[in-house]
Amino acid sequence: MQTLFIEKNADTLKLAVTKDGCLTDFTTVEKSNVNNIYYGRVQKLLQGNDAAFIEIMPGSFAYLSLDKSNTNFKQGDFVIVRIDREAIGSKSARVTDNLVFAGQRLLILPMRQVVGVSKRIESSAERERLNAILREINSEKVGIIARTASYGAGIDEMREEYEVLVARVNMTLKKAMFSKNPMLLYEDTSIIYDAKSRFFARDYDEVITSLPFMLDELKEKCKNAKITLYRDKGVSLFKFYGLDNKIAVKLEKRVELPCGGNIIIERTEAFTVVDVNSGRTSIMHDKNNQNLLVNKEAALELAKQLRYRKIFGMVVVDFIDMEDDNDRAEVRSAFLEESRFDSVKFKVFGFTDMGLFELVRENI
Repeated sequence: MQTLFIEKNADTLKLAVTKDGCLTDFTTVEKSNVNNIYYGRVQKLLQGNDAAFIEIMPGSFAYLSLDKSNTNFKQGDFVIVRIDREAIGSKSARVTDNLVFAGQRLLILPMRQVVGVSKRIESSAERERLNAILREINSEKVGIIARTASYGAGIDEMREEYEVLVARVNMTLKKAMFSKNPMLLYEDTSIIYDAKSRFFARDYDEVITSLPFMLDELKEKCKNAKITLYRDKGVSLFKFYGLDNKIAVKLEKRVELPCGGNIIIERTEAFTVVDVNSGRTSIMHDKNNQNLLVNKEAALELAKQLRYRKIFGMVVVDFIDMEDDNDRAEVRSAFLEESRFDSVKFKVFGFTDMGLFELVRENI
């Protein structure tokens, strides 16, 4: 029996999936300012006029690099900007004047003239089909990109989403026209939308939520599932069903694998190191097959752990030694198969001459 659990605490949305009581997937989505769009004022041009500090809200400032900007700003000018990196410690948030409006299948870039398809869609036939759809629906001649989720989508659903996003763009720009002071123009919720879309795409026997306002959406998206509203029993939904404890186990430094092996995850300033161990794996007659089994399970778990822990940057994995290149190819394929569910861009370098598996997961 597969069950989806959903709850929201303060500014954090939590989703978890269990199968026959075992936790198989989860995510937490925290409120973020990334991709929010602001009407800002140039507060100060930095030396050389290659960057500026923008007041995006009264008393709140962000850094704008002018290297790739086509506009010559002066102090006091107003500009529409998008946050592309949150403030970190004493560092201000970073903004860009390259605006992006995200939907499930499409990205609209009103300030750029580009038409394209996500690089993660590798089929040349599908890329050609999607490019044709983009040209057909793009009546406003805005920048438009088909996201990975557009794979297999029909022209009608693509056009419907396009029209919603273009209306959102026009509403945002119109709001800026009547603004006299720095302010938030558009609050992006695509990270929540992406998370829900990924989880709602599966088949469930039951969906349990503590959020009454989501019931109609769940009935529409999870038609074959029993929808249950969790009513307050003195503890949160996740705590009542033991999900908080199960998630804590998944986030421990050492993660157990079904075969008896384990992976140990250590994060450093420069990169993340993952060590794969055979652990209590029962000794098979063929040691190579045993190593392959542990490594494939580790590859599947690794792809999930990168999502669970929101690990970015360089990742180096020390799998159990494999002599056969075909075995290495199987392990790589196992990782890529599970990574289909990852909305974050990543690049796999594969196995080095030293037998280490390397990849980079882009920071968002």
